[in-house]
Amino acid sequence: MVEAFSIVGVTCGPGQKVYHELVVDSSNSVVTTLPLMLINGTRDGPTLCITGGMYGDEYPGIEAATRIFNKTNPGKLSGRLVILPVLNMPSFQWRTVGFSPLDRKDLNRVFPGNPNGTVTERTAHIVLNEVIMKVDFHLDLRGGDTNESHMSHTIICRTGNSDLDRTCYDAARAYGLEYVMIHDAGKEGATPGILLHEATKLGKPSIISEIGIGLLTYREEDIALTEQCAARLMKHLKLLEGHNAPGGEGNLHQGRDILSDCGADRTLFHIDVEEGSEGRRDQEYPRGVPRGSALARGRSTP
Repeated sequence: MVEAFSIVGVTCGPGQKVYHELVVDSSNSVVTTLPLMLINGTRDGPTLCITGGMYGDEYPGIEAATRIFNKTNPGKLSGRLVILPVLNMPSFQWRTVGFSPLDRKDLNRVFPGNPNGTVTERTAHIVLNEVIMKVDFHLDLRGGDTNESHMSHTIICRTGNSDLDRTCYDAARAYGLEYVMIHDAGKEGATPGILLHEATKLGKPSIISEIGIGLLTYREEDIALTEQCAARLMKHLKLLEGHNAPGGEGNLHQGRDILSDCGADRTLFHIDVEEGSEGRRDQEYPRGVPRGSALARGRSTP
């Protein structure tokens, strides 16, 4: 028999949907909110947490997470959904890139957080310790933001725990995108504080979905693709009935830094390759605009 379940003190009964706004305050009385959406199915099954809005301008994931909540029928769900559509509400409200305007901290660099810290650090603590560690699987909906565009792909961590690594890779394959990027969370010099790294280090299966380009509010096709892939994952986890049609190949790619030398000049540049093109070693990708070039010509009105 399906029972009610609770997350951070918010309860959702069998066959119900609940929306709640968590209040997150800091040691210096700075306050923000964290939208929380719960769906409890009518049959037993796992609990999946879906997060969006790690950065406030990653709009496709935010919109997709909201639509998943609105469209999911509890009567067809085996298990539970816990959705946090906007992790970084201050960044979303103020359209800041990469940090919260309230404390100038990057949310995806402060996990596992601090219950007595700034508002961003407290948000991180709640998200990881009081939500994600209470569920069975975590999906982080990310994407291109104001200063970033990329091909659609998923990201997993290599932890050294063979069972956990296989669980995450199988889920990434089921998600259906062509490329899967690997992060080595335990590697010396790895960036600390990233949610994916911290969750998997604690043994929680977690993957990142990267869908959507930057510089635009969102594209409808990116939102639709995110919804489709999330449904594939829910079928894989047995939250939804049905079998997935073949998806992308799930080709593995090791994450690498791309080094460039732009010289001392500050310049605009043009990209001469299309998204998804295969490069070769030492290929020059950008083409700079020489110093002193005219960027535009204008004519005054009479």
